[in-house]
Amino acid sequence: MRKVILLLLVCQFAVTVADATLYTTTQELKVRRGAGNKFDTYYKLKKSDTVEILENNGLWMKIIYREKEGYVQSKFLKEIPEDNSIPEEAPLKDIDPYEDLDPKTLAGLIGAILLMAGCRKLFENYRKKKQAAVAADAPVVKAKPSYWFVCKNCNQKLRTTAKPSSAYCLKAPDHDWISLGQAGDNNYHCRHCGTTVLTTKQPTEKDCFAGVLHTWTDLGPIGTKHFYCRDCGITVMTKEEPTNINCSHAEAHRWAEL
Repeated sequence: MRKVILLLLVCQFAVTVADATLYTTTQELKVRRGAGNKFDTYYKLKKSDTVEILENNGLWMKIIYREKEGYVQSKFLKEIPEDNSIPEEAPLKDIDPYEDLDPKTLAGLIGAILLMAGCRKLFENYRKKKQAAVAADAPVVKAKPSYWFVCKNCNQKLRTTAKPSSAYCLKAPDHDWISLGQAGDNNYHCRHCGTTVLTTKQPTEKDCFAGVLHTWTDLGPIGTKHFYCRDCGITVMTKEEPTNINCSHAEAHRWAEL
């Protein structure tokens, strides 16, 4: 019994293959992925292309062409008589994915793209404003001012934010630090001890290392030019040549620009 059933199925398959109906296209035709114009175009057929019918639903037919299935309107197909030979298949035509879009759909896509671009720009502006607001609310941390200190015993000079330790002086048991004022942009030079510092204003005159009062000379604000005194050997950076009075080793400085 099983052999009979199997034989019947084989015969039915052979009859189906033998009865395969061939049609030819009457014009250039779009092959869609489903039975209806709402489905996307899968590929295209040229006029007189030969296809095989898989299903006939009246208005639409399911076809196969070069191992690709699809649906076409039946009114654009014409049955090929049995005595006609099958023409050579032509290559499939490239498909424009936007060809089936109507103007309203295309306008909607463009509008959506423009809307997304506008939203992105608004979000970016919001993010920048938020960052600016956070930065404005952040506490401003001011740099701690620094000061010049000079040891009355060894004439060592330091720039620190607080008074240095008094230990380990080379000329005495302990350093004896004297504050020369807050660090700044003006060059000052003492003619007695030769100390040169950059402070905001003229340092104090007391407690000079040389055993007298400091005699400060304002050499001008800091700049980009280097000047060297041939007599006392100091080098300063100023905007223009400093004053030549109160040299540490002579009556007047003798400046040479480096």
